Amino acid sequence: MRLRLLALLAIACAAPAAADVVDSATERSLSLAGSSFRIVLPREDWLIGREQTRSDVRSVYYALGSAKRDMTLWVFIDQTPVCQNAKACLDLAIKNKAYEAAKDMKFSELDGFNVVQFTLEPSTDRPRQQHLIAATYVDGAWVDLHLFQTAKSGADPGALLAVLKLLAVK
Repeated sequence: MRLRLLALLAIACAAPAAADVVDSATERSLSLAGSSFRIVLPREDWLIGREQTRSDVRSVYYALGSAKRDMTLWVFIDQTPVCQNAKACLDLAIKNKAYEAAKDMKFSELDGFNVVQFTLEPSTDRPRQQHLIAATYVDGAWVDLHLFQTAKSGADPGALLAVLKLLAVK
């Protein structure tokens, strides 16, 4: 009886898995467990370097990298009412102090996302970087996709936008 009670207590206290990654031969899907949507990207060589769930299990962060594309992708999914449309979510995203030195900001819209592209030139000896932030609001969740790479001379200026076009909310 005591063992059964301990087993039930352990099940009741167990935290649900908040992050959900599903791979197929062609796609990788990222989501917050229990949400009605997922972020889908081509499988390619994207590797998850970090996956972090907030303690209240209402937010998840994924950091992925692609050696082939020489790019980093951050995916944030946050169940929050703090913003409730793509423009408001992007406005909040770019208020991050890390982007205070952003230059050449170009705003656009793509497939339900509000998008900003910009360059960051760090004050230290790090290289200049190209960034793209795409934000939307889906089923009660703020979705923030952040692509970036080192800015190199001769690099395709549309590479980040081309990758964003391969990503989807399903």
